[in-house]
Amino acid sequence: MVDLFKWCLSHTYFAGRITGVLNFEIDLKTGRAKVTRKATICAACSNLVVYIMLACYVINVQRVVTVWAMTNRLQEYILVALSVFRIICVSLSLVSRWCNRREFVQLIDSFSRQFGPEILPYCRRRIYCKIFSTTAVNLIQFIIILIARWKLKDLSTTLSILGLFSITVVISMIIMQYFIAMANIRARYILLNRELKAIVSETQNLNPKQVGVFVTSCCNLADRLEKVAKAQSDLQAFIDRLTTVFEVEVVCLIVTYFANLVVNLYLLLSINEFNIISNISLDFLTCIFTALNVFYFVDFWVNASNIFSLLDAHEEMVVQLSQRTSFQVLDPRLETVIDSFNLNLARNPFKLRFLGLFKIDRFALFALINSILGHTIVLVQIEFENK
Repeated sequence: MVDLFKWCLSHTYFAGRITGVLNFEIDLKTGRAKVTRKATICAACSNLVVYIMLACYVINVQRVVTVWAMTNRLQEYILVALSVFRIICVSLSLVSRWCNRREFVQLIDSFSRQFGPEILPYCRRRIYCKIFSTTAVNLIQFIIILIARWKLKDLSTTLSILGLFSITVVISMIIMQYFIAMANIRARYILLNRELKAIVSETQNLNPKQVGVFVTSCCNLADRLEKVAKAQSDLQAFIDRLTTVFEVEVVCLIVTYFANLVVNLYLLLSINEFNIISNISLDFLTCIFTALNVFYFVDFWVNASNIFSLLDAHEEMVVQLSQRTSFQVLDPRLETVIDSFNLNLARNPFKLRFLGLFKIDRFALFALINSILGHTIVLVQIEFENK
């Protein structure tokens, strides 16, 4: 029987290779990555094809905009601005991929050493949700591309439209890779928290009156706690490396998400002001754009909840260690290990900060959502004022 999870991951890997997002090879059996001439040529050719289609879009931008039959200049300017944002962000992301290729290979090797099959039950469902939401968004955008294709008459304009769709696929592949890495890290944290919870529970139940058993138990607990502390330290170091390598791409992708959500909401609210093609009903267009916005928000929330769950898992670890005051008198070595673990967590707080511009937390998410709604409302007001 085919393992659906492995099948999904394999297809995600090959999709990354085809789109040029992955410019190296990964051995799917061992998880080891390596730079090869074949992978380099394939990625370069894929990137070249994408840039050729984007060049066609730049050349034919005015014709592409007229395909959507916009009724005013504001709508045209917004579509052009969105396209420019996406082109710039994808270009920077792909350049970052080539500049940091060795670092990506090292990250994949570290990943394969630290994460085993025991974590799959704790990240499988989240990855399924991510694959579903990403596929739904890409599928709906492809349907919109097909609708626009009915009006196209030449190959150059068709390549322009496909170029914009290729940007969506490239962005999806980059986000998918980052998501899978963070989902596995979160699963690893869950296992560490379970082990830590068991250690804390056993520590609280120690009986100092049973001297021999007490000393032996304390030594055993100290050894286990040292392993948890070492694993957490390695995990946080891996997260820091991952953040450094992905920071340009993450910033670009957040900007792209922001721009896409604002424009898609604006187009949905203004759907009765234009028609993509004369023989397509307004109800159908409204349904398509509504579905696009719904799945965009679902995909956005799946990404955000994955990161917030990781932050919560780290906070749970800190809270469990804060129960230090409820412990009885302990063996000096166990006390030293606990204090050292607490001190290490205090010295190295877990924060996801990118390019020194912002950090990802719930306050940042609410601010982003408010900004999306605010900019959408402003665009709609401007349109009504200029009717």
